[in-house]
Amino acid sequence: MKGFTLPEVIVTVVVLLILATIGIPQLRAFQNQATLETETGKVLQVLREARSAALGAEYGLQAGVYFDSASKEYAYFRGPSYAGRTAAYDVVHELPEVLVFSGISLGAGTEVVFAKVDGTAAPAGLVTLALASDLTKERNVHVEESGKIGTSAPGSPSDAGRLTDSRHAHVSYTRSIDTALEDLVLTFDGGTAVVTLPLSVNQKGGQIWWEGDADVGGEQQTIKIHTHELNGSSGSAFSINRDRMVNTKSLQVELSGDATGYIIFYDADGVLTDGTSIYAAAPELQ
Repeated sequence: MKGFTLPEVIVTVVVLLILATIGIPQLRAFQNQATLETETGKVLQVLREARSAALGAEYGLQAGVYFDSASKEYAYFRGPSYAGRTAAYDVVHELPEVLVFSGISLGAGTEVVFAKVDGTAAPAGLVTLALASDLTKERNVHVEESGKIGTSAPGSPSDAGRLTDSRHAHVSYTRSIDTALEDLVLTFDGGTAVVTLPLSVNQKGGQIWWEGDADVGGEQQTIKIHTHELNGSSGSAFSINRDRMVNTKSLQVELSGDATGYIIFYDADGVLTDGTSIYAAAPELQ
């Protein structure tokens, strides 16, 4: 039997080294991408677990997830906020070494809280995971106001062909609101009825939230007001719902801490007038 010659052995070793040099980085890149996909799935799962717990009003508490880009951790918590949580329920997860949070866009903070009973999210937003070695390799996790969680961006339907009316309007508001001291004031029918709502007790998931009825001259008025963003980087975003089918009286909405005017005004027929407050933008019909 004839064995290998020394040149043949050397050539074989060189070829193997070349193949290894080419293959190892590709294998590592594949492993890192698989880690990114797996961890994205875990973040989705933790967010969904938090929403499920809030929907079931487990322990009578809201639930949420807090993200920390510095420590590369994300934590499931129970309570109205991470700062006000019940720490005994914390479950902390750490990103694998090869990953980072390259972006956290959750209003002015880094947490999302799901409301009891209806599971709505506040604030809605986006968390981005990426490879530490290549930030262009990323996966986004979207949280919608409705509580829907996924990797696809929420649809942004065009207004073309869609009917809009004044029953649902959004108003941007730039002044910082003191939720501990201020009231939301609803003035019906030119003052026939005034409903004063302390913001300190009318919040849900860190947002202003009130939905209810008011008796105005023997007629029931049904209103829903909440914020999509509260004291964020661009201020606050109010959402006002007043259905003309069930509301027959004029409505003026204002904040007690704003001496410059009101946020929005509906006449008895539901026709909108821009607010007089210098901090309130023109209403956007939805």
